[in-house]
Amino acid sequence: MKFKNLALSVALSAFSVFSYAQNVTEGIVIEGDSLPIGVALGDSRQEVEAAVGSISEFDLQDPNRSYCTTPEASGFYRCTFIANDDTGAELGEVIVGFNNGATSNEEVTSLRWSFENWTTSAGVSLADLKTVNDASELEALYPDARVRVFNSAQRSVVIVQSFTDGITMVYSDSARPSRFNGSYGSIFSAVQ
Repeated sequence: MKFKNLALSVALSAFSVFSYAQNVTEGIVIEGDSLPIGVALGDSRQEVEAAVGSISEFDLQDPNRSYCTTPEASGFYRCTFIANDDTGAELGEVIVGFNNGATSNEEVTSLRWSFENWTTSAGVSLADLKTVNDASELEALYPDARVRVFNSAQRSVVIVQSFTDGITMVYSDSARPSRFNGSYGSIFSAVQ
């Protein structure tokens, strides 16, 4: 697996802020902070809907592509936004976790994505996880992370979880169809 160096990723991060609307399938995820579609931790629901709604691949009016769960007793709920191309094929999805508890304003507390080519500022994409055979490759990029790599003829699993960086990335694939197959990433507030 070949990862981009950090300097290039940071430079691309600045560029992606201006170019995300041109190609929603590519961009830089900033760990513990934001996604390349202009959505960040701490944003309000209105800010999220404005950012997502400005991208043509998302349709906020289609209840099959944009929907929210009922808030839990704690005030936590999720909104899912699915991006499709011109042919209707799914490109990926973003799941936004909001907290609207009694002691806080409604704000984004977690962001999850399935776009395989979004790259973290450390230079890792969900597509990259498919080729990982050695945990040390990811441990070098995320020194404080818990990294698990399991590869067999029946199943492959790669998990990177760093609370100090505010990121989790998962790749899971099985020879048999399963609802657990696939890749996703999630960012959240980093723990210092």
